[in-house]
Amino acid sequence: MSKQNKKDAGQRFVDALNKGALESSLKDPNDNPNRLLTLRQVSLILNVHPNTLRKWDKKGILKAVRFGERKDRRYLKKDIENYISHNKK
Repeated sequence: MSKQNKKDAGQRFVDALNKGALESSLKDPNDNPNRLLTLRQVSLILNVHPNTLRKWDKKGILKAVRFGERKDRRYLKKDIENYISHNKK
């Protein structure tokens, strides 16, 4: 296995661990439903590109909370849970 393939495999492993941790945190009943998740966290949870989330925000499909001078996007945990429950395949 080449160095690049090892790096890619390692990154995929880390991404999978992060995704699993994020998904399990969504299932925690003691967690605050108004907790804000970052664009990156939501993109990992939903397995979509961050630009897709930006487009969905503009179209009103999945609205983000904007704050700060840079107008960063954050998503309410309860909105992500609702999206997942209504869009299961």
